Amino acid sequence: MAAEAERFAQAHGLSLEPNGEFFPQVAHLNPEPSEETDRRRRAFYRAVVPILRAVVRLTYGAHVVHDGPSKTPAGSVVVINHVSYLDSVMAAVALWPHRLRFLALASNGYGHVWGPLVRALGTIFVGHTLAETREMMARQEEALAAGDDLAIFPEGDLIPYNPELQPFKRGAFQIAATHHAPVVPVTLVQAPGEGILKSLLAKPGFVVHVGEPIYAPEGMGTHKAALYLQEHAQRAMQAALETDPLFDLTYADAAAL
Repeated sequence: MAAEAERFAQAHGLSLEPNGEFFPQVAHLNPEPSEETDRRRRAFYRAVVPILRAVVRLTYGAHVVHDGPSKTPAGSVVVINHVSYLDSVMAAVALWPHRLRFLALASNGYGHVWGPLVRALGTIFVGHTLAETREMMARQEEALAAGDDLAIFPEGDLIPYNPELQPFKRGAFQIAATHHAPVVPVTLVQAPGEGILKSLLAKPGFVVHVGEPIYAPEGMGTHKAALYLQEHAQRAMQAALETDPLFDLTYADAAAL
């Protein structure tokens, strides 16, 4: 059955996902960029993110805290812990006016509900084949070269409201080391919220900690640089999780979304 499904996928230009579903090959979701497409997507991003700011403020009562400089360097690799269905939205709002290009599974780009929105925001989709992987890597390189931030969930799996960090995968840090890009840790920390979810479902809100950019030391090889970036990002995110987000928090320290 698996062999038949694979042959069917190849014959129809589809990718066979691990769950057995068929989706268009990633190359179709990561098209060769054009100036017009890029212009439209940037305009759409600028229009949508302010609306999403209101959404996460209402749902989670979220606030942003900058543990480092209020402005982060363009062309960074942003790593985020994966604890809610609106993680990407909160990160995009926290890093505004930077444009975040998220790395996501191809299935996210082909869903009937969220697929068009995810694609329009410039998401880069993970490939399965060698050709698809090359397409993905080309889009990553173009995004960083254009000054966009590449946003990745290094934990991989979503565990809603998980108070602890899951083990990190190396990919995000390998990308940063390869392109000599800084890593910006973004940590979603649960806190007593004021949003709709707190009122209706007794769910906590979030404080979004934007950490200091992390640079690998000059002259360090790619492999060692990736290890260095991963270790320091984990350390910074763990420190943010262990911080009481409401301790001595003032409107001067935290900006309402």
